[in-house]
Amino acid sequence: MDVATDATVEFSEELKHGIKLANPKATEVFAAESKEKQEEWLNSFINAGAQYREVFNVADTAKIKSFYELKDFDMAGNEVSMAKYKGKVVLAVNVSSKCGLTPTNYPELQELYAKYKDEGLEVLAFPCNQFAGQEPGTHEEIMEFVKQYNVTFPFFEKHDVNGATARPVFTYLKTKLPGSFGDFVKWNFTKFLVDRNGQPYKRFAPKDRPLSFEEDIKTLLAQKASEE
Repeated sequence: MDVATDATVEFSEELKHGIKLANPKATEVFAAESKEKQEEWLNSFINAGAQYREVFNVADTAKIKSFYELKDFDMAGNEVSMAKYKGKVVLAVNVSSKCGLTPTNYPELQELYAKYKDEGLEVLAFPCNQFAGQEPGTHEEIMEFVKQYNVTFPFFEKHDVNGATARPVFTYLKTKLPGSFGDFVKWNFTKFLVDRNGQPYKRFAPKDRPLSFEEDIKTLLAQKASEE
């Protein structure tokens, strides 16, 4: 199958660790030997030109009117409603400890947080191990690792951002703000900016350094939340 011509790729539940590849002429379903291989193959098809299709939880996402309706869990397993951040500008990021982007992203994320927290910025870190296994540690190991960067923004439990087990926060954000690979989160440190009304505003690629979009943050901070 020519994946560079109108092909789509998605996670499939038809087979264990399944991947479905389709174009207007044919559909093929593959079974990978592990979850890690499944994600590796999916990335390979996308890199070859296939367009990712998110098929899980999209219908539920369509009913959500704002970021504040979502929930997640902190590192201690406590449920956290995103309504906690109502009226704030939120920067949500899928993070990892062993990525080549880690040494630049953590310091700059902390710099932005320290600079604008009192004006209403919240940086939310969501660890994920879906990208080359670069966040393999336990919650305790992750928090011990980030001490070297003196980060003070909140972390949530480690969880997927793509596929059937993707956390709802990211299913919502990536659907509302698709990137160059569609709804797919391609790599660690994909960043989503949400305005004071809980509306997704802009998506930034993994290689977009946090300080490069400081002006976008300042623009949103200057706006007032609606009174609804």
